[in-house]
Amino acid sequence: MKLIKNTKVMFIAVVLLLTSLLHACSPTWSLSIEKPDGSFLVFQSQDYNDLLAADTTTDNIALERLFWLAGHTLVDQITLKLQDQTIQTYTWKEIAPNTIIDSQGRICIFDSCVHAQSISVKTLEITDQISVSIMDIAPTIASALGIPAPNGSQGKTLTDFTTDHVTAILLDGLGYQILSDASLRGLTPEIDKLNPPLLASTVYPPATRVAMAAFATGASPEENRVTTTSMRNPALETIFSVLANFGKQSIAIEGESLPINLIDCRIELSGDRDGNHSTDDNVLSNTLNILNQETLPDFLFIHFHGIDDAGHTYGIDAPEYAAAIQYVDQAVGQIISKLPQNSLLIIFSDHGMHNSNSPAKLGEHGHLYSEDMLIPIIIYPIH
Repeated sequence: MKLIKNTKVMFIAVVLLLTSLLHACSPTWSLSIEKPDGSFLVFQSQDYNDLLAADTTTDNIALERLFWLAGHTLVDQITLKLQDQTIQTYTWKEIAPNTIIDSQGRICIFDSCVHAQSISVKTLEITDQISVSIMDIAPTIASALGIPAPNGSQGKTLTDFTTDHVTAILLDGLGYQILSDASLRGLTPEIDKLNPPLLASTVYPPATRVAMAAFATGASPEENRVTTTSMRNPALETIFSVLANFGKQSIAIEGESLPINLIDCRIELSGDRDGNHSTDDNVLSNTLNILNQETLPDFLFIHFHGIDDAGHTYGIDAPEYAAAIQYVDQAVGQIISKLPQNSLLIIFSDHGMHNSNSPAKLGEHGHLYSEDMLIPIIIYPIH
């Protein structure tokens, strides 16, 4: 019995020793990334492990995420200072989809990996013109309806207009530049009647689930904990919950499914009821049915998906994409004609889109490009 006991003690000691040795031998590294103010964010191996632990769908980290955490919205060019003091400069759009940082702290561009001491970041000039964010929408809705913004909200109020009813329309995939170009082409006569769109930024990654969580909570992905497209449950209070807590009604009209899990609101899933490969016509039908009722909800949220769907399938230069924009513009006109006087209309997008070389998707989004990150926000009181 004594021999067995001693053997167990020795086994435990060996396991502890091996664990200690493995921990000691695991790579520890740091990388300095330039912030917008010229100072540097020091990103360490433990930070890398924490990011991986939060996203179990990947075994590496996109280098863009570090740029976002350092405070960048739009990246034009990066310069690597390597361990041997040599310098490598890259145009970000040429390498972004194929650039990661691995568990050893190496920057891997396509199939080539290097150790860098620091990365300097050059941003696009238009960055200085961005004045608002998708995180400002929830506080704006709350202020207009006379209730507090969601707990943890980081956004600001975009108007001092007050009302008993707010309608917010999400035009999925309609970036700021795309809307500007569509207006010049005469594709958006109804939207053109409204106030000019504010130049706004979405959050990283610029994708629907992440952006929806930022819109609903008024907080960044790092705060609301929806940091990837595999996540659906915001960790913070949403505008829908605040409305419910103050006895106000909200309705969310969606396509086939919810991008994020919403509670405390009535949900209308429109689906593709007529089999025409689009949910937008059914979203519009459901919206008009609600607006024709005598009593409207305090907050009505409407999500059109067709622009994004057409962009992914055909690319942003295709006639099908233009047709999707025209359809939604006409839908906006129909909705506005039904809105009551002294109500507030907010139109926004979750992200933009750029053409892709991938045969699977001719249009794509997800990077710190102006095409992906810049979105319009239109604030329009109905008088």
